[in-house]
Amino acid sequence: MLEFIVVNDNILFQKRIQECIKNVMKKQNTIYRITIYDDYTDEAYQIISKNKKNMKIYLLDMETPSNKLQDYVRKIRKYDFSSHIIGFGDERFLFVALQNKFTDYMNYFESQWEKKLKDILKFLLDRETKREILRFVENEIQYTLHINDICFLQRYKRKKTVIQTSTCSYLVSYSLEELKQKLPSYFVYENHARISNLHQTTFLNTPIMNNRRKKHQPQRGKRYSDEVHQKAVYMYYNGATEEQIINEFGMHINTLRIWIAKDKTEKYQKSEQDQIQLQKEISMLHTKNVQLKAENENLKNEKMKSDAACERFRKAVHILSSGDEQ
Repeated sequence: MLEFIVVNDNILFQKRIQECIKNVMKKQNTIYRITIYDDYTDEAYQIISKNKKNMKIYLLDMETPSNKLQDYVRKIRKYDFSSHIIGFGDERFLFVALQNKFTDYMNYFESQWEKKLKDILKFLLDRETKREILRFVENEIQYTLHINDICFLQRYKRKKTVIQTSTCSYLVSYSLEELKQKLPSYFVYENHARISNLHQTTFLNTPIMNNRRKKHQPQRGKRYSDEVHQKAVYMYYNGATEEQIINEFGMHINTLRIWIAKDKTEKYQKSEQDQIQLQKEISMLHTKNVQLKAENENLKNEKMKSDAACERFRKAVHILSSGDEQ
């Protein structure tokens, strides 16, 4: 099923976006659902982790009362790299859209923004339906593979399978029989532990993995050094595109996106920790300030008492020196 998640605090724009979606989906033989939120509430955050196998298209307003757009997008990309995000705002938010790798960006002040939105939705739906895809969720991360890119599937354990593409390997928690049901007829059993794609000749002569001899677990892709990891993330923050980084190091796009998502999450958590630490220090300084004020008041009272005693003593000395009997 296809899910449209709309976050917009303007009722008029909510209705206009909803009408655009309905007009596009009239000609599609796809079951869909539209969910609308007024702001980035807890319910809007919870829907990200629900129905992970469904394709989702997010239509997000960049200016809401809570102003949590970037945090919401980070949450989406932490677990889901295949869903599409379309931003709505004015020219001030164009940089935010580019920085967060939005699928597209809509300007409310453009006269033809509704027509542009319909064209974008049609393009995304055509691209997803023309090419057969295989979606699966592993370690709370959603992956989308084009079936034509799969070279073969190899049984690893009883309920685990290795999906081999031309670029990397994926270890998934599905049996070989479960995946075979989702694949077209040109995927055939090469033997009881392996299914091959007849349209792919790259890995047809690859030796079959011997699970008894190999003790190591197959990786999802090639391992990279910490230096490559740091350079790739550094290039991304300095304006390099995903294509440039991939061409530079030859890594899979999902590997790069996972690195970036983890780095952003760590920075966000560090920022939160710094804020908590700053609040603690401010609270301690406030407490010390209150204590100093109390001590200052005590010193003032002591000084007043001392001044009063000195005044009485001065009067007594004056009386004695004047010879007054009193």
